[in-house]
Amino acid sequence: MSFWIGIAVFFLILRATPAIIKRIESGGAPPGVSDRIDELERRVVETEEQLRTLGAAADSRLVDLEERQDITERVLHRVKDTRALGEG
Repeated sequence: MSFWIGIAVFFLILRATPAIIKRIESGGAPPGVSDRIDELERRVVETEEQLRTLGAAADSRLVDLEERQDITERVLHRVKDTRALGEG
């Protein structure tokens, strides 16, 4: 889960760097920048929440798949043991 958050933060930094450089070079913020920053902050919060939700869903599916694999392995071992006992 933190891997996806790290990727999201990396892309946000990557996209924000040119804007930060322009702002520093221009010496001030143009009108409406604070609104844009607020919008971006809101989007970052939404993205982080979505990543948490996706991470939790992926973790849940992984646990379910591991349980199914364990059950399948047990059934295969029982069938193998039954066949071995039946032949003898």
